[in-house]
Amino acid sequence: MKNTMKKISEVKISANELDEAKMIKAQSRAVYEQIVKNYTFKSVSKRAIARADFPERIDIEGKSVDAMIALGQRALLEGGSVFAYSDKKMIRALFIVDKKEKSFECKHAYISPSISSEDLLLIEKDVKRQIAMLVYYAQLENGFYMGKKAPRLQKKTCRLAWLKALLIALGVGACTYVVAKSIPGSILVAASQFVMWFSILRNTLLLVEETEEENIWNISKAA
Repeated sequence: MKNTMKKISEVKISANELDEAKMIKAQSRAVYEQIVKNYTFKSVSKRAIARADFPERIDIEGKSVDAMIALGQRALLEGGSVFAYSDKKMIRALFIVDKKEKSFECKHAYISPSISSEDLLLIEKDVKRQIAMLVYYAQLENGFYMGKKAPRLQKKTCRLAWLKALLIALGVGACTYVVAKSIPGSILVAASQFVMWFSILRNTLLLVEETEEENIWNISKAA
């Protein structure tokens, strides 16, 4: 369990998601291999948090539900995010991320005592990753979680990306020729596949946190 807090994680993100104009949309669907197996992650939208039944789904003690929602709505209106972790449709953890001039900051974390310490470590790891993605897409300087710097994303270039993309393109092109019996068509399909896969394979990001010990987590994009 100690290694969950000491890591360099690898995240594969498609070229389309790197488009700054699609920052918020990309972040909202940037749910990779689920880290927290016992809870469902959701990036809460302005519409969802304003629904009449939203307060009824929050099962967290220690603070007024209305106060949580007010802080969340303000964060969303100012370009921030609200992350929720639910179990059996009930929200057990709520994280409010405010957008500042040069950073994203999570200073409000509401967690049900029913969450185990092991799951809480994983949830906090996931929230830090989400903050890192927000910072990267918005091209800001830093992200913070409860007063401490969150990990950051760095772009990594795969040296064999062109070769892998070429092999995939040739395979798809060959299959297209077998089915369509058209050389121009198979060449066109192979070329488009090469461009697409080359872009995808080149756009690999590393989630980096400075630690005394390094542990690598491979996180693949969910279908």
